Amino acid sequence: MEARLLEDMPDASLESMENNVPTQQEYQLLEDVTQNVIEEANHYFETCPFEGYVERVYTEVPAGSENKESRELIKLLNNPYEDSKHLYEEKKSEYSFSEESFQLIEADIRDTMERISKNPLEKLRRVNGQPDFYSRRFSDVVVRSVTAEEVIETLGVNSQMKEDEIRKKVMDENYRRLGVAFDRRWKLPEGTSSGILGALFHCSPHEDISGFVFAVRATLHGAVSHKGAVSKVKKEVIALLTDRYTPMGLNEEKD
Repeated sequence: MEARLLEDMPDASLESMENNVPTQQEYQLLEDVTQNVIEEANHYFETCPFEGYVERVYTEVPAGSENKESRELIKLLNNPYEDSKHLYEEKKSEYSFSEESFQLIEADIRDTMERISKNPLEKLRRVNGQPDFYSRRFSDVVVRSVTAEEVIETLGVNSQMKEDEIRKKVMDENYRRLGVAFDRRWKLPEGTSSGILGALFHCSPHEDISGFVFAVRATLHGAVSHKGAVSKVKKEVIALLTDRYTPMGLNEEKD
């Protein structure tokens, strides 16, 4: 089954990513994995071969609980953060951030909406066989996905783990990396942004098949089926573990 919203992550998870806190030992990763690599990502998506468009009825209203405002897909594509702006304005008083942090956040909202308004689309383009959400990203914050080698060497994954456990390790680390990068950008205490991307902006991390991770409006992200880095990295982890440690293979999950 193809991934939808953050590999079918429910609303509750969007607003409580801060509760998925790994152990200190698990996340002793190099600091540079949380660095913003926006320039690298810009170059990649500007030069990535174009493979046509995602064919959909863009005037339809995507079903599902994520589309609470009943927006047509074309409106989600070309103005995805208008509702995010309203949500932020409604809920910002619940947070005691510094004035500088609020100003940085609000500048990101304005700049994101302006960038997208200057690049209207009739259809999502397709790259690497998947929908290209990059031009619809929230803010200019991008991190690299965790690799299979890092999952094994640093996150404590072993051959006895089930596939859903490996998948969760990959997702949690990618969410952490993106959250730290946003914390740094907005000058917030570490661990703050991972909890507010959903609660204040209704965004979710998109783990692109290219290996880049960035935030996208959850409604748009959930409306267009896709496969991303989580499935790719999970398969690579299983292959590495099988080769290194378990001639008989992993403990496969059964339906």
